[in-house]
Amino acid sequence: MKIHLVPALVSSLLPALAAFGQTTGEKHREVPTGRPAATAGPVVTSPPVRVERGGHLSVQVNVDATGNNILGDAANEPSIAIDPTDPRRAVIGWRQFDSVFSSFREGGYAWTDDGGQTWTFPGVLEEGVFRSDPVLDVDADGRFFYNSLTGGFVNTIHVSTDGGRTFDMGTFAFGGDKQWMGIDRTGGTGHGNVYANWTRTFSTCDGQFTLSYDDGMSYEDCIDVPGAPRWGTIAVDADGAVYIAGTGFVVAKSTTLRDPGLPPAFDFATAIDLGGPGLFGAVPNPGGLGGQTWIDVDVSGGPRHGDVYLLSTVDPPGNDPADVVLARSTDGGLTWSDPIRVNDDPPGPDAWQWFATMAVAPDGRIDVVWNDTRNSLEANISELYYASSRDGGRTWFENTPITPAFDSWLGWPQQNKLGDYYDMVSDDRAANVAYAATFNGEQDVYFTRIEAPSCADADGDSFVAFTDLLAVIGGWGPCDGCSADFDGDGVVGVTDLLLVLAGWGRCPLPCCLPTDACADAPTVGDGPVRFSTLLSSSGDPSLPARCDEGGGTVVSKDVWIRYAAACDGVVTASICEADFDTRLAAYDDADCPGGLLACSDDACGPDGTRSELTFEATAGRTYLIRVGGNAASGQGVLVLTCDGG
Repeated sequence: MKIHLVPALVSSLLPALAAFGQTTGEKHREVPTGRPAATAGPVVTSPPVRVERGGHLSVQVNVDATGNNILGDAANEPSIAIDPTDPRRAVIGWRQFDSVFSSFREGGYAWTDDGGQTWTFPGVLEEGVFRSDPVLDVDADGRFFYNSLTGGFVNTIHVSTDGGRTFDMGTFAFGGDKQWMGIDRTGGTGHGNVYANWTRTFSTCDGQFTLSYDDGMSYEDCIDVPGAPRWGTIAVDADGAVYIAGTGFVVAKSTTLRDPGLPPAFDFATAIDLGGPGLFGAVPNPGGLGGQTWIDVDVSGGPRHGDVYLLSTVDPPGNDPADVVLARSTDGGLTWSDPIRVNDDPPGPDAWQWFATMAVAPDGRIDVVWNDTRNSLEANISELYYASSRDGGRTWFENTPITPAFDSWLGWPQQNKLGDYYDMVSDDRAANVAYAATFNGEQDVYFTRIEAPSCADADGDSFVAFTDLLAVIGGWGPCDGCSADFDGDGVVGVTDLLLVLAGWGRCPLPCCLPTDACADAPTVGDGPVRFSTLLSSSGDPSLPARCDEGGGTVVSKDVWIRYAAACDGVVTASICEADFDTRLAAYDDADCPGGLLACSDDACGPDGTRSELTFEATAGRTYLIRVGGNAASGQGVLVLTCDGG
């Protein structure tokens, strides 16, 4: 059954729906209390707040029509969505309290079309209507969706087709507290599907999940989610599989929800050990969560494509009150790594890392932000911190403070909390963060764009220059463990600086890179190897004619790698990530080059111009792999794996 209800009908059903949702004695906190603030008299304003730290600018979002701060109000629990058709356009929603003397809140929102430099707050979704737990997402066509919790656990989902300037009256979407939402933008079977999940305890129905197969026009009957994840989020992978995570910690997965021709169901649910329980009622945020559970997936098409990441704030063993931890699954959520601690401060009784929030960029980079008290050692005085990883969470760039300190106990609107969550969307260059803070003595919502670091800027001064080469040589840049001999010629010199300047000497891929000389080819094992033809002088001798489907020879620049087989079996050499049309060949290591074992052209990649080959290998023997292609210079990633069967 599908239901599409107008708001008046929803209101008439609230008493019955609320009664249906009271399934346990647990206290529900998202209920209408207080009264809407009086609107008589002028609104008092002050200049908007813009704060900066270390070159990171934060811009206030909840400002009035003239761009000024509204005195006496409060805003928290921000959620952000960015238009994939025009990244300059974004919308942030939040809980809007018109007065700190009342806990009554409405659905606030603001839009930008200049990449977050300025924001326009046109007003709440509906004046005088209680709304909470705002969650935003956007479809592939740039339509913004705003999921809003109203009284009686009812959720309505509102759509904007004009970049967030206006939203429609909303569609009934069952719902509960705390709901989250995800939209399929894969272009596959589930393209355009809208998914929503909430906490089973507080629900309008006998279930905790619904979805829309018609672009949000109507929503299917509720179903249960195995493991009953709560206070969590949703992710959709590149194939349209749906992941739901929640505090507990539980991850549920479905590979069939995307298909309207199949009964909605989940494949499995898995419990994950994150090294401690999640937090509720923690000292920095006594009336709310210490952070909800975040799940995301690598959809880059690179070496870690399909890896799933789970992140949360936890209470670890010992006297440290809160840490940010991440777990990784490389088999689609069935099994998970041990928890990895993201914050790099020494454990201590006064160091709170809370409100951990994660997003995975299209290129596979993991971005994380959180509130951190390491510098104040006072539970209520936090700074927003940031860290990123380019190797699936195995190692992290140095934790970086992004904002000045603020007091999380200020501006409470009759609720002892800064809300329950922040939100973030990452692109290939930066993390776009919506967060709440009290820089002006009130709770307000802010936006900041955090440029992601790379190993090219080894000294961290935001400029790529000769000092970065010195930093790498000295071993004190973020490329710890990487050789400064990027070109593999045994000497650290000007060419290594050129490679740093080119930006492809990035962690965590091997920094001992292929050369254009067969005899000097570096030896590698299984895993990814970044390559570039930047310093190659030629492509001689030419690749064999049968490595080119067109029948001709390829005489462009090339590079060589020596591969040490780890097993008796089939080796796969794959280039599905490159910026030019590649060719691949494999030889035995009897000579340079030895006997040809296999060659390939146009075997993989989204446009069919990348390469992949296989050959039989013997453990302990070495083989030569050659990369060439139609480019004077280019770069990419070669992934080598041995399957012993």
